[in-house]
Amino acid sequence: MIINQTIKDGFCVVNKTGAYFSLISAGGIVRVKLTKDGRSVLDSQMWVGMNIPQALPFDEIEITGEDGQVEFWAGDVSMNQSRSSIQGAASLRTSVKSLRGGKLLPIVKGDLTRSSTRVRPDSDILLFGSSISEGGWSVKAGELADIPVAGMINAYKEPARVDLNSVELLGSGDLMPSSVSSSINKVVLISQDGKKSVVKLGNNVFYKDTDIDDIWHNPVTLSEFPPNEVFAFSDGRIFASHTGLNPPNIRFFSSDDYGKTFNHFRTLSFALPNTMPTIVGITSTHITMMRYTETLRKTFYSLNLATRELTTNEYFNNLNGNYGWIHAVSQFDNNILVEVETASGIYGLYYSTDNGKTFDFFGNTREGNSSGSGFSMTESGTVLLTSATNKKCFFECSIKDYKEAAYTGLNKGYCQELAGVVFYKDGRAIKAISTNDDLVADQVLATTAENYGVCGVSMSGFLLTSMGGNFNNTHGELYKFDVIGDPSSAKIEVMELLS
Repeated sequence: MIINQTIKDGFCVVNKTGAYFSLISAGGIVRVKLTKDGRSVLDSQMWVGMNIPQALPFDEIEITGEDGQVEFWAGDVSMNQSRSSIQGAASLRTSVKSLRGGKLLPIVKGDLTRSSTRVRPDSDILLFGSSISEGGWSVKAGELADIPVAGMINAYKEPARVDLNSVELLGSGDLMPSSVSSSINKVVLISQDGKKSVVKLGNNVFYKDTDIDDIWHNPVTLSEFPPNEVFAFSDGRIFASHTGLNPPNIRFFSSDDYGKTFNHFRTLSFALPNTMPTIVGITSTHITMMRYTETLRKTFYSLNLATRELTTNEYFNNLNGNYGWIHAVSQFDNNILVEVETASGIYGLYYSTDNGKTFDFFGNTREGNSSGSGFSMTESGTVLLTSATNKKCFFECSIKDYKEAAYTGLNKGYCQELAGVVFYKDGRAIKAISTNDDLVADQVLATTAENYGVCGVSMSGFLLTSMGGNFNNTHGELYKFDVIGDPSSAKIEVMELLS
């Protein structure tokens, strides 16, 4: 495979098994040292175009020379034997895949017209599939791997882990903005370093950056259009929506600087008040909305957060008439979940994996006049289902597998999922449930000084809580916990060379 690396401070080391080496590009003459099991098998100066003429097994490559980019071939066959290196492709097929930790993702299907697949991830991954050994093929972040096979290739990323025994209180006191009209009702976002925070106070948004000052500020754009909804994702994206009544409309805003500025990007206008949609589901890929009508909440609106495109569908005609009232909808990629109340008062969950063309019944979520939605979906697509038997079920949005946690309490609200752990509030206790382990169980992380209203979690391990209840209460607490590994999704650039 072709590998791109950087010589820094005159030195570059790559752990890579192979038998053939060729230097494709470098800033000048470099010294290449190949070792196998700690023993040197080659130590020589090389320049661009030089290669090993015969097989020489190695498991580590060390290159010294001038700082800069270096590109080389290292593999079990020579570069001249690779079809992708000696002939141009008739056409290319490119794509970008998003891979969450702990998941095996098909990145290309088998294709006899394909001579090679080039893969470049932004995080360390393993490749599996046709002609790849059982242990997988390691591709480092930023490395360009060239796989000369026509068969299927899958990618895997090691999951991050949260050390739930490492929670530490960093500080407490007047951490929240004050108001005479409302208490904190949402901790929207905390930055990776814990220095930037965004909270929702009534219909106002406040941000604070301790690198600048220790003062809460209200973004100018959102002071003109007080938001009904504010939501953020672990990659730093923040979205807000404002509902207007004259004429009926919903305005959408986005921020990429931790709430300092918000930009308006879409307005939905409606002719009559009873057609005004209500937001019923938010994932990292879509905002979902349901339109009220006189008899049913029937029309489903989906706002794609990547393309900002809106689709409108009468999806629920495909439920074979088995519905009376739609209560909740969420969409993640082409997967759609719908909670339905039947005439007999039983709530059922229906799912689609083909973008709403067909729906299948998954199971009952709750019975009787239970309040609240029977399920919620985290930004990564994991669904938290409240069942009629007082249990929580966790399953992927594709509905292939699920786990149950036998704990009571139907209406515990989560604040965020991080690396397979759902953090939530329960009176004075900060609790967590792990969805990665075989045994899914409640765990108390800390007990706060007072009952608190909401909490927010950052990917680097900061947790901010605020007190609920009384107005004008500024009490908050900041916690830190350890995150082992990278909890973010890997972006994989894929290029298929077709003959």
